[in-house]
Amino acid sequence: KITAPTLLIQGTVDTLFSLQEADTTAATLIANGVPTKVIWFCGGHGLCGNLFDPTDGVLIQRATLAWLDRYVNGNTATVTGPQFEFVDQRWQYYASDRYPITADSPVVATGSGGQLPLIPFLWGSGPLLGVLPFAASRAYNALNLTTAPVETTTHVVGAPQLTMSYSGTGIARHVYAQLVDDSTGHVLGHQITPIPVTLDGQPHEITIALEPVAHTLRPGQTVTLQLVASSTTYATLTSFGSVQVTGMRLSLPTADPTTIRPIAI
Repeated sequence: KITAPTLLIQGTVDTLFSLQEADTTAATLIANGVPTKVIWFCGGHGLCGNLFDPTDGVLIQRATLAWLDRYVNGNTATVTGPQFEFVDQRWQYYASDRYPITADSPVVATGSGGQLPLIPFLWGSGPLLGVLPFAASRAYNALNLTTAPVETTTHVVGAPQLTMSYSGTGIARHVYAQLVDDSTGHVLGHQITPIPVTLDGQPHEITIALEPVAHTLRPGQTVTLQLVASSTTYATLTSFGSVQVTGMRLSLPTADPTTIRPIAI
């Protein structure tokens, strides 16, 4: 029932309120014809690598004042800018005149999986450098699926999709999926997604959307999906068991490069 023009500002490294929340809200508002603008900035309940860079604050202040001037002050001459502005892992901002962005062909990777022992905390995801207990980091106990090197600059924007075939036994109710930037070893946005599993010894298949990300791949670069047993972001004290993954398929959403443009703040 919301009819008020709405500016949504969401953090790419926020592990409490992820980009998916703003995305779901924006989709509902736009479908109802409500004027809507979306900004993804590097911040929120998480630590951004450019912690002392004022760029995000400048953008948010500028966008907020323009939005209020247009829709609260009633100044119809005020320009509120593109419908979507987002920042990638290198802190470069991009703009799109529509939200969601126009999609290009996804980056797809498939693999056979393997055996994943489910042990709480040991060699799982996090904490990052010992200082971020609720952030994801590269795991050593993981099943890895790496994309092929991209041939051109590719903007991964949105929620990746994972399909997994598996069987297993134990008392764990979830495994966890994260994406690692192979050029830096960092988990994209420090985000990790719980994947519900049924460990009754029978074969199962699940398709699930992962937490949205904003990431730019340069030619030759790759991303690795890690399926891990535990994460400090979630309660995993009872994550015991074993999972045999027989197939994985990862699909990364990409932006049509002709419909986005870099912007300077």
